[in-house]
Amino acid sequence: MTSLAKDISAVLSEAYFDVYGAEEGDTTLELITAPLAASEEVLALFTGGLCPAEVAVPSVLHAIGATKDQIEDAVKQAVKERDRMRDNEQNTADGEKTSKDHEHKTKEQEHAANEQRIVVEIEQAKANVRKTDAETADIKKPDPAPAAKKAKK
Repeated sequence: MTSLAKDISAVLSEAYFDVYGAEEGDTTLELITAPLAASEEVLALFTGGLCPAEVAVPSVLHAIGATKDQIEDAVKQAVKERDRMRDNEQNTADGEKTSKDHEHKTKEQEHAANEQRIVVEIEQAKANVRKTDAETADIKKPDPAPAAKKAKK
């Protein structure tokens, strides 16, 4: 099939040169042998990520009769768009990683602050217990003033 298409393309090119008088090498005519139904399959492969733009775009545009320049321009645009999308995805991923790192550091700082607060509260509670123990011991001691009053009498 391929050799038949090449032969027909050569015959068409020669006929074109005879009719329009163009110099050989500047212009070529090519027989399009790709059916339009194949374009849907190529598009599905491209959309699924199984076929790169450099393969999919020429296949589909060739099937609808686009010129070589149009196909090249479309491939350049598709590759440029793909690269832009990859850069955006990478920037987003980097931003999310930075955000997660920041959140993690913030949580670590909060945890450290909570530990310090708890240590201070425990020390305060211990001091309160010591104070209460001292007050209780003072209350349990007999009052020396009543004994002194009995001795004077």
